[in-house]
Amino acid sequence: MGLGSFIKRQFLDIIEWQDESRDTIVYKFVVEKGEIQNNSKVVVRPGQAAVFVNEGAIADVLTEGTYPLSTRTIPILSDLRGWKFGTFESEFKSDIYFVSLRNFQNNKWGTPTPVLMPDPLFGQVEVRAFGTFGFTVKDPQKFVREISSTNRIYTVEDIQEQLRDYIVTNFIPLTTSLGVSVAQLSTAYEQIRQAVTQGADDEFEALGLDITAFTIASITLPDEVNEALREVTRANMIGTINNLDKVQRYEATQAMRDSVNNPGMNAMNQAGMGIGVGFGMAGMMQQTVAQGMSQQPTPAPVPPSPAPTPAPPAAVPLAADGTGGGAPFGLCAECGAPLKENAKFCVKCGAKVPPKEPALSFCPQCGVKIEGPAGFCPECGTKLDD
Repeated sequence: MGLGSFIKRQFLDIIEWQDESRDTIVYKFVVEKGEIQNNSKVVVRPGQAAVFVNEGAIADVLTEGTYPLSTRTIPILSDLRGWKFGTFESEFKSDIYFVSLRNFQNNKWGTPTPVLMPDPLFGQVEVRAFGTFGFTVKDPQKFVREISSTNRIYTVEDIQEQLRDYIVTNFIPLTTSLGVSVAQLSTAYEQIRQAVTQGADDEFEALGLDITAFTIASITLPDEVNEALREVTRANMIGTINNLDKVQRYEATQAMRDSVNNPGMNAMNQAGMGIGVGFGMAGMMQQTVAQGMSQQPTPAPVPPSPAPTPAPPAAVPLAADGTGGGAPFGLCAECGAPLKENAKFCVKCGAKVPPKEPALSFCPQCGVKIEGPAGFCPECGTKLDD
């Protein structure tokens, strides 16, 4: 055996894959025109599986561990035509596919163009959606047979577009099946996430994969739809305020009835409730009246009427004995007895009568006050009676 043959045998004593990438799913270890020595070792590291293929047929799948290649440790080898006298003869090719079982996360998905989503309010709406997903190889044998096949290296990029299409094609039908309108999309992310995960998982499983994560980053609507939804929200808010006013009036009425019909309430509680409800009702009545007045048409202004002419003061009637008359001292200030005209002392109690002020008169036409004797009104010229 020459030196080159010896080195080749040494290279084939340990068969392993030290993955230095983060996106390689399958790595094919090829044995080309060489011999795998009896009791050579296959090292399967944590997070890997090894698919042993001989002449195009999958012979076995090795999980984490170290495997000496012998019929004792791998009984399937005894059935392979290439296994003879404890070695693989050179005319038979045997390959080992190392499969990464890593969880491949943060793969982007999204609708490349807007997709139409049926909606009970708007008919059909163009929707865009974006997010991420994760997957792992669940069945290495199925994945090698169905997907990677004879590729020497198979990466996430090679299958990412296919998996993205699975998610996008399931997104709209499954979202629609939930009965979610476009106005409810922002609050239904979790429902949509679960439905799409379950729907796409069947297609992932057919490839030997398992979908491990699915997130929705955003669902966007056209600007005109967003504006229409904002208008609907404003209308609903106005309706809510009106309904709240009706509820407050109803509750105030019920509180008044309960305070009257509940004999167990003490007087102070009843008084306090009555005052509070009274203020509340007064406020609501004031608001109602103000609203009613605001709805009434503004009346036309009425020209002011001229000020009425003041009437002259009525004359004080004479006392029974002829005293008094128009004088302010017709009765004694001490005992109330009638006073005679120009009396200086009360004839009943002897109290001194203060001197009488000169009588005042008023013009019968304009009502101006006239002091002292006058024949005509100084304001309007009306002739005065003597």
